[in-house]
Amino acid sequence: MPDTYQGEEITRNLLVDPDNRRPVNYRRLASMLEQLDSAGALPAQASVDEEKMWVTSRLLRLRRDRPDTFVSLRSGYEPLAATTGNIFAFTRTLDGEPDVIVVVSRLAHRQEVAGGWGDAHIVLPPGRWRSVLEEGEIEGPQLLVRDACANLPVAVYVRADACGSDGANAAGRAQASTESP
Repeated sequence: MPDTYQGEEITRNLLVDPDNRRPVNYRRLASMLEQLDSAGALPAQASVDEEKMWVTSRLLRLRRDRPDTFVSLRSGYEPLAATTGNIFAFTRTLDGEPDVIVVVSRLAHRQEVAGGWGDAHIVLPPGRWRSVLEEGEIEGPQLLVRDACANLPVAVYVRADACGSDGANAAGRAQASTESP
């Protein structure tokens, strides 16, 4: 389980482990989050603190809104095939079906020096996927890494079509249970 320490929603350049005993400027954090939420998107020239707050807040909300996908006996993990070793890509599953896709770049500077991502791609599970961190939807069979990681070093997508989300699966199961065999 990942730890999110108070005050670590933004960068803190400390040469020690995160520590819950340090003072936190909650007003500053709340103000930054409120501004980001009001805008509905990252500013064009976002600071590293704004980027970290944006990603952290969106992913914590995703986990809150889809608990069965992340912390239940119904959840799972499957790696996604990629044509480069400089990304991690996986899906969180719900009842064996892909529900959330995560793409994280690694060694991005080395990749940039080598000429960029080129045609490197990830093989997507079938379906439509909505970005959690940016506007837009994608649909397979593949996703170019240069598109996924164009603005942030991480991309997260949730299933946008009818099956896969906690609510959609619950609705489907309820309907199935009322139908006669």
